Amino acid sequence: MKPGLVHHHLGLPPIVPGLRIGLLGGSFDPPHMGHVHLSHWAFRILKLDRIVWLISPQNPLKSSSPAPLPRRLHQALELAKHPHIWVSDIERQIGSIYTVATIQFLTTKFPQAKFCWLMGSDNWVELHRWHQWKTIARLVPIAVFPRNHDRASAINCHSARLLHRARLKAANSRQLMEYTPPIWTLLNFPLCDYSSTTIRNRGEWRR
Repeated sequence: MKPGLVHHHLGLPPIVPGLRIGLLGGSFDPPHMGHVHLSHWAFRILKLDRIVWLISPQNPLKSSSPAPLPRRLHQALELAKHPHIWVSDIERQIGSIYTVATIQFLTTKFPQAKFCWLMGSDNWVELHRWHQWKTIARLVPIAVFPRNHDRASAINCHSARLLHRARLKAANSRQLMEYTPPIWTLLNFPLCDYSSTTIRNRGEWRR
């Protein structure tokens, strides 16, 4: 178990002024090397100091229940061997079922830190279905990671069209966290084909 989960009840790294923290939320059902791959490139491109995997108790957009939270947390801890990747069940602890509530909590409790939201393009194209998604865009910069070699869908989806003036070109993505939200970028980096859905469908992770 990482020291942060012992010494910090929220499973977060020690927060110091100016710390650049990427937030990667999701069911992690199961956690896999795609999450690691995305995190490593987020460190490299966005110059992050820490990344927090926010393991959510339940995705409000999904009717089926994920595997038990303790199992997903344990698997994430086993997988996230990077010293600056932290695994947190903060959403369970604060009773949050929506991303917007989690981000509001973090930005209010730790105003001295700089947060950004990390997400795959498969979730980005569904962002307009998220509870108070426009508030999310106003709270933190958003870094979108391409999935399935389909950049066109990410560029032309509903949220991208509504936030077209807030898009930062990939060539300038290193400056993403220097901008005041709303600001988002679609990153360029080598793709990884890992998928929680595929892993479950192969029977390698049973709920």
